[in-house]
Amino acid sequence: VSRALKNIHSTTSAISGLERINLYDPKAAKAFERLRLTQSEAFKNIFSSPPLTGQLNSALSEDMKRFTTMVQKNPSLFQEVTSQVQKWNRIESRLSEEFKKVTQGLHTWKAVSDTWKVGVDQSLGQVLQIQKSPGYQTLVSRILEPSRVYADFIQKTQIELQRSPLQDIAKALSASAELAQSQYLRSISQKQPVISSSLAKIQQLHPSTINLFKVQQKELIQKPELVKDDADFELIQLPTSTFLSEMSSEVLILVNDCNELWSFDREEDLFKPTRKLMVAITELPLTVATDKTSLGNIVDFLYFILYEGSGEMSRLLSEKKGVLEKDECNVIWAIKHLRNYWLRHDPDHGDDATIKKKRESLRESLEGLGFTNLPRRPEEFKALQTKLLEEIKTLLETVILRLTG
Repeated sequence: VSRALKNIHSTTSAISGLERINLYDPKAAKAFERLRLTQSEAFKNIFSSPPLTGQLNSALSEDMKRFTTMVQKNPSLFQEVTSQVQKWNRIESRLSEEFKKVTQGLHTWKAVSDTWKVGVDQSLGQVLQIQKSPGYQTLVSRILEPSRVYADFIQKTQIELQRSPLQDIAKALSASAELAQSQYLRSISQKQPVISSSLAKIQQLHPSTINLFKVQQKELIQKPELVKDDADFELIQLPTSTFLSEMSSEVLILVNDCNELWSFDREEDLFKPTRKLMVAITELPLTVATDKTSLGNIVDFLYFILYEGSGEMSRLLSEKKGVLEKDECNVIWAIKHLRNYWLRHDPDHGDDATIKKKRESLRESLEGLGFTNLPRRPEEFKALQTKLLEEIKTLLETVILRLTG
């Protein structure tokens, strides 16, 4: 089992270097396939381990018969030996329970590994879909980024599980890995409709800040009571980061619903697919606002989807050809002000009157979201992300209501 686990760790480490592989090099492709076969063989070795508990139980039964025969003429000695055998039976029972836990854990980690393989296959398929489009090279690393982050996270989580002697921490680590499985696959599948559409050439993007898996794991370790034995992860109380990921996915589903309703009797989408929107759909559910950098990417994603995607609001506002009044779009104005007057541009650029106006607009937007100042601590950044997503959900639900009413 130990040797097989080492093989898994080494192959996972090698496979996590996927972003350095030339996917169109036949030699590299063969090497990559050999790594996957090695990892698969390592898992087979684990699951073919000898039935240790059965051997122990058989040996203990034989010992008890032998001892019983030897001491049956001596009651006091018989009682002493019987007591010792009972102790060994209790030890064997505990060993059996521990072996069951190990077996269950191995099945969990095999599922985690299989999830990565499925995700990589889907991501590579998406790369092939866009390879003939102009400027596609810029997107390849961003399409594969969730797979790289997921592989790196799982590898480090396995190492931490080996090091940790505390059951609560081990449970939190395993729970974070299981949650990451569905979140990883969802992030890949949600961008497929955008990839299938006509995409304009991408512009420069800020570096990725995918951090959901790590933040989620940290929250679970800090609050191990969230993880119950044999818990259904759809029903347990989820940490803040998990809740934010779920909300982001709900927003993306609503965006797609709006597009379907809008385009039913029109020849365009409400939120036009672009390469920037594709990156936003991929990374938004996997990014948690914990500082100014991560919040900047989240605000960028929301800006790409809602403001730029709607033709700078031309397909949203009723004064043009949309279904919303200007004051119903306050959250989009807030996103624009956060981005242009704080996160991405220098608010002190311009004359005194311009600077004053920028600061007033930013302050009014923050107050409209229920904040009296800019966030500084991780929990404040998460709270601002939560409020933005809540307001956006309300806006999109209003759009759907107007389009169906």
